[in-house]
Amino acid sequence: MLYASEMAAKALHVAPEGSPHATDACRCAMCARKIRRGDIVSPLDLPKSFTDFKFLGSSGVVCGYCKATTAQHVMRALQRCVITQDGVFNLNKDEARVWFWLTPPKPPYVVVLNQAPSMMATFHYFWRTPVTIDADLVQINVDDVIYQVRRPRVVQAIEYGNLIVQAAQSLQVKKGAIKSPFQVLIRDPSLSPSDNSGRINAVALSLAEQDPRCKQAVDFLSTLRPGELIALSGIFKQKPVAPVEPALITNPKVQTEKE
Repeated sequence: MLYASEMAAKALHVAPEGSPHATDACRCAMCARKIRRGDIVSPLDLPKSFTDFKFLGSSGVVCGYCKATTAQHVMRALQRCVITQDGVFNLNKDEARVWFWLTPPKPPYVVVLNQAPSMMATFHYFWRTPVTIDADLVQINVDDVIYQVRRPRVVQAIEYGNLIVQAAQSLQVKKGAIKSPFQVLIRDPSLSPSDNSGRINAVALSLAEQDPRCKQAVDFLSTLRPGELIALSGIFKQKPVAPVEPALITNPKVQTEKE
């Protein structure tokens, strides 16, 4: 089984920390990997800002990978990113997120999108994020909520969404002012919920009544799951951006990109 903390440690060339486990087998209080006699472990030692005790196991020890990667300077590189076996790609910028959804790296990888960087405890999202092993079914942790994203449907949604935007321009619907087929797309629904997020806008609905292709597009877009709408939030916006592959980070001390 693959664990996010081990992948992060290896991607950032951080050695596991601790000493050999000297008692009976147990599980890491963080990532829940099985710890056997002789494995590197450390006592569970949490900062005062930590509040998510409900996610912890009862062993009282953490594996060497969790210990090494939960150092603050390491976690800062893991707030909004894709953790791969070769390194970490920063996802602070929408152009990087567009790149990821269109041309993701080879799995396995871990996707974390922490939208609340001012909260210290949220640094810990990465170790409890499932590892994606299939690029067509991506698991993402967005503000501590796990979403499953059918990536082929995201790619198809981009095609259909662009079709509607272009149709609006060619038919001069509202003078082609729309940039998206949706009323609004919220990237952090757990922090900023909206009843309108993911709903089809009036222009797209009007086009669906006039053009069979637009109707097909609207029907498809209406079936998307919450995680897929989050994926599209960096694509359909007032100022669309082209995909740009971010630099590969292999050292936690490297300054990450700012939004």
